[in-house]
Order: sequence, then C-alpha cells, then structure tokens
Amino acid sequence: MSEDNLEMHPLFFDWMRPSGIGTDRESLNRRWTTVNSLVTKGLGISQSDSLCQYVFGVLTDYSKLAWFQTAFKSEDVTFSMVEETNRVELLCLASVVLRLTLEVKDENAADLGNLILCIEANGFRKRDIFPELSSLAVEAIQSFVEEGRERPVVDSIPQVFTTANVKKITETLDDVTISITNNAVKNLAALTVKSIKEITTSCNESLSSLEEYIEIKDEEINILWWIINSYSELLEKPIDDVSDIEKSTVAGIELALLSANDVEPPSLESLLLKIGLKSETNLKLESLADIPEDILKSIVGDNSYVNPETTPYHLAIKYILSFGKVTWLEHFTQKTSIPVEEEVNALQWAVQFCRERLLIRLRQRQ
Repeated sequence: MSEDNLEMHPLFFDWMRPSGIGTDRESLNRRWTTVNSLVTKGLGISQSDSLCQYVFGVLTDYSKLAWFQTAFKSEDVTFSMVEETNRVELLCLASVVLRLTLEVKDENAADLGNLILCIEANGFRKRDIFPELSSLAVEAIQSFVEEGRERPVVDSIPQVFTTANVKKITETLDDVTISITNNAVKNLAALTVKSIKEITTSCNESLSSLEEYIEIKDEEINILWWIINSYSELLEKPIDDVSDIEKSTVAGIELALLSANDVEPPSLESLLLKIGLKSETNLKLESLADIPEDILKSIVGDNSYVNPETTPYHLAIKYILSFGKVTWLEHFTQKTSIPVEEEVNALQWAVQFCRERLLIRLRQRQ
C-alpha cells in the first residue's frame, strides 16, 4: 500500500461497525488516514507485540499502547487517550492494522503471523473481534515460505549493458574519435559509471537470490535426513525411544532449529507425522513436569526471551526449572490464564513449540 493511496478499504466501514463510529463518515476518514499511515510505515517489534497482545487480551501494561493512541489523537483531537472509554474502538483499530499488515504477505507479514499464532496458543486465547486473524496469519506464513522456495530466475550473462546504453557509448566513442571534447569524455565516463553500477546491482541481486535459494535447499535436505534418521540431536537418542510428550516437544523445537527462515517450513504437520507423531495422541501442559529435569534443561534453550504472552509453552518449562515441579503450576496459571489440565493434540503441541522457538530465535537476532 503506497503512502499516497488514501482510498478507504471497502470493508473498513464493516470492520469499524462494532465501535459505534461506523456511520460517522468524518471520523471514519480520520481513522482510515491514520491506519493507512501506520500500515504504510510498517510496525516495529514492540508495536507488533503490543497490538497483538492487546487484541488477544493479554496486554498487562496499557502504557505500551500510547504510541498507537497518539497516532489517532494527532489526526483527531477528540480521540480519547483513556483506554477504558474507547476499548472497543481501539480493539477494532488494532485488529484492522494487523489484518492489513498480514494482507501484504511479505516477510514482515509472515513474522507477524507467527507472533499471532504463538500468542493464540492453540486456541486457548480467544477474541470476539476479528476471529479470522488466525487464518490470515496462516495464509501470510504459507504465502511467504512457498514463494521463497521458487527457483530464482538468474541470467547466465547479466543483461546490464542495455542496448540504449551500448549505443550511446558507441556514439560517444565516435565523437571522441572525430573530435575530443570535454563533454564527450564526460558523457562517456557517466555512461560507463552508470553501467558499472547496474552490473554491480544486478550481480548482487542475483547472488542474494541464489544464496537464499541454497539456504532453502539446505533446509530441505537437513529436514529430510532428520526424518530418515529419526534421531534427536537435543536428546542424543532416537526419537522413537522417548515418551510421547518428549517426542512432541523435541520434534517441534528441532524442526524450528532446522528451518532456514524465522517461520515454519511448509507442510509442518505432515513433517511431524513423518517423524512419528500421532494425530490421535493428546497431551496436557501439566504433564511437562513428567519430563526429566536434565532433558528440560537441554531443550529449553535461551529462556531470556521467554514470556507469558508470546511463548507460553516455553514459559511452562522455564517455570518448572525455576519453581520446581510442585509449585510451578500456580505461577504459570496466574501469568497466562491457560488451562494446563486441558488436552492438546500432539501435532498442535509440536507446532506450538516450533513457532515459539522460531519467535525466540527471531527476537535474539533483532
């Protein structure tokens, strides 16, 4: 969406209807101007985190929304900065910004999609407004990872010296042969420099595309070997030799470690089935405490980026190690409101661990 494209989205009226300003054209125009500006500029890390957490009802510090409220206040002085007074409108606006960002379907949209799915935590966290955000998040991820696997089109000989430039350089050389003038030399130098820059740009783009493609191919080979060997590097033993809960946890984390991108590889559930996970198996978060402590330590990784809002499954392991197997549940439920006694499908369990570990890796690099 270009910065100049201020044409209102045809569904914006419907999206804002729950807020009560759906019939106020002037207010709608002002809100849309701000929404368009935010989506065009793109969301930063903390901005994405605060909006996603707010939409899912897990944001505990409303001061983190100040940047969002201020953006709308600058366009409309009547916009309230008190969260309680216009909560529904804020939820609508936050959901719209997230939705439009997802619809771009680029790398940023894929990262946002992964963040949304991590916070949702296998459906344990619900929202009344924009329930389709989860499906849009999945689409954004799938679109990005599938596009990244297409073989790049690279010319065997970079077509950098365009016909027009070659002709101009030839004509300039003829001019120099007939009569050397400063202008002719300057023109020749300028055209040569331009062509060299084009060559450099073309080669860099080609090399970058090939590099990314090779990374993807390496990922596919590594995942294939992982499935064939059915061996856990984290546990240093065959995956079939461990319990169901250990298998699902480790399989999700190791797939994340093998991924070339910061979002899940295509057909994630199919890959997990091939490694031996069973769709009919159900697990409970409270059963994480049954995993031996040495194994938990080996799989938890860097837990400095673990938090209740975005990585609840990793938080459970962190709390087991921090508070012990007797009292961790109390701390966990207070922080996350996630019911630890409810069953989760083994595949979805592994998918959640995979997504969370990818998010942790992304945060480590940012």
